[in-house]
Amino acid sequence: MIDKVSKRKYLERIQNKDEKFFVASVLDKASKFERENSFEITGFMDLNELKLAREALGHFNISYIVKGVNDELDKKNILFIPDYMEGVEDSVYSDNVVCIKIIPESKDKLAHRDFMGAIYNLSVEREYLGDIIVKDNIAYFFTMKSFEKYFIENIVYVGKSPVETKVIDIYSQEIESLSQNYKEKDYIVPSMRVDAILSEVYALSRSQTKDKIEKGHLFINDKEQYFPSTLLECGDVVSFRQCGKFKVGEKVRTTKSGNIVLHIKQYA
Repeated sequence: MIDKVSKRKYLERIQNKDEKFFVASVLDKASKFERENSFEITGFMDLNELKLAREALGHFNISYIVKGVNDELDKKNILFIPDYMEGVEDSVYSDNVVCIKIIPESKDKLAHRDFMGAIYNLSVEREYLGDIIVKDNIAYFFTMKSFEKYFIENIVYVGKSPVETKVIDIYSQEIESLSQNYKEKDYIVPSMRVDAILSEVYALSRSQTKDKIEKGHLFINDKEQYFPSTLLECGDVVSFRQCGKFKVGEKVRTTKSGNIVLHIKQYA
């Protein structure tokens, strides 16, 4: 059980105010789940938030399920499922999470940032916004069911283009076929240091890479990082401002000279 004293002591360990507030909100959901034996669902979490939530829930030995629409999408929710609802996580998830399809009425080419701007300009808190996928000039974005009507009524333009919006079943074939667009390539890197890998992927000198990192351009699993020596692991998602975003794949092999052949998936 999560009591007030143990919760306070755990939160005192967290120095970052935003992270402390986030963890407190997750523990509040978990506490209600335990106290009332009721179903609870969090908002959408990025990779760093999911890590923080896992650590906190593990500390208090709380059972939970991490749920996403599919493995290709980055943002996930945590579900707290009472015993009497066991086995119905798919149906309760679809009762709480929806996909909204945005279809431009004109033939103007729209970019991901155009759709993102139209969505984020509505000033909905970030935890209620999931992934935004653009395919063939149509956007699909995920949100909580409670915001479905609000978005349908208020997304009428993307840029200067009028748009149509409709709700799509998250378990439909149309959604199952969605995936992130990657360009996959193997790179030879001297180590798993982030500066070494960034230099190879984006053809930058180590000094250029170091300078950008120290200016706050680097995010690993959605958390800002300032240290060029940070070691990456398989599955890490790396964003480098003004350069791009990629996912670290498997170590393919080690060369005779000791370098690593590393598989990288770059977001197109």
